Amino acid sequence: MVYKPLSKSKLIREQTIFLLHRMIEILDEEIISEFPSIISSLFSIANEPIELEDVISLINQLLGRVKGKAFNMINEMFLPIVNQVFKYIDKGQYDQQQLVSEEVRQKVQLHKQYFVFIKEILQNECGNVLTSQSKKF
Repeated sequence: MVYKPLSKSKLIREQTIFLLHRMIEILDEEIISEFPSIISSLFSIANEPIELEDVISLINQLLGRVKGKAFNMINEMFLPIVNQVFKYIDKGQYDQQQLVSEEVRQKVQLHKQYFVFIKEILQNECGNVLTSQSKKF
């Protein structure tokens, strides 16, 4: 099966993520097996902290649903996600005065979602991702 790249339209991306969040709980294994390519497409066009946060949130929900079965997907996506997150979060140093900016608030939220991502990896039988030698995307 040949996949077309996901639209660059922000509205289509937002609605796709919304639909996937709603459907994860009722999907069967065959459809869930397609998630790596879908998430990969979403991740590749996430160009704002809030969009990356949405993709990570979707991955977290998928991890909670399929647990260790998501190891290969997480193993492949871990370093690119971490690199992308740290590109946005500016080492996590934010002053109270800066928190009034919407951009800074998005970065803080992304930073929090990153820690939830790490927690989900550890809680859902994928902790070996953190020590695995195979890191690619």
